[in-house]
Amino acid sequence: MNNNEQPTEILRQQVIDAFDTENHYAFSHVMPHKYTNFIDGLAWLSILAGSANLVGDNKVMKYCDKWCCFLLEISKDARNFAPVQVDDNWKPSNVAGIWYKEKPQSFAGPCANQWRHGDRSVFNVKTTAMALTFIAPVYGHLVRWIKPLRQHLNSVMFAHMLLNRKPPSSLLFAAKNNMIYSYLYGIKCEAHYRNTSVWPARNVWDGEEKETTYQPVCELAGRYMQQYLRERSE
Repeated sequence: MNNNEQPTEILRQQVIDAFDTENHYAFSHVMPHKYTNFIDGLAWLSILAGSANLVGDNKVMKYCDKWCCFLLEISKDARNFAPVQVDDNWKPSNVAGIWYKEKPQSFAGPCANQWRHGDRSVFNVKTTAMALTFIAPVYGHLVRWIKPLRQHLNSVMFAHMLLNRKPPSSLLFAAKNNMIYSYLYGIKCEAHYRNTSVWPARNVWDGEEKETTYQPVCELAGRYMQQYLRERSE
């Protein structure tokens, strides 16, 4: 059985166990538990918190929110933190015993966090999101053939999510067998993500299976979004 074909409760517990509740909910994106230079936690855990909120999973929502809030208390440009210095580039935080990875935020993390928290978020990227939704119809045609554009697919999709807009028909191909992108279209989807990265939703172009076992945060978020769609239609 593929890890992501396991019952939701098992995947949920794996995600919960990835947080170190004794150290400000420090998170490991891989199994077994290991602190790394992972820099996308603000994006992925904000999405998981928001999707958990949709279906009333308060514990997963709380754990993700705790991690994100503590991260941003350290710095708006903090990308990860841990009770160890992962490498020489990690800096000591203002909290004794906690180190952090600093790198300027891109778009996905602030966008996901603003989707999760609305006006309470420390970010406001709606202007950028509006620009991305404006070019999205053309982007959807170009991205099929121009490979360098593919790295921006997730940002374009997140922009629509933040603004509560349905992505254009030119990007509908990306929703096939993709629980999260299907959710943005309001389409029910029964599928699973392969172990290609910690966020395989963006691997629309057949990412390779990895030997590293990633936490199923994307799978869990996708299942919650699809559960929400089913519950709304009943």
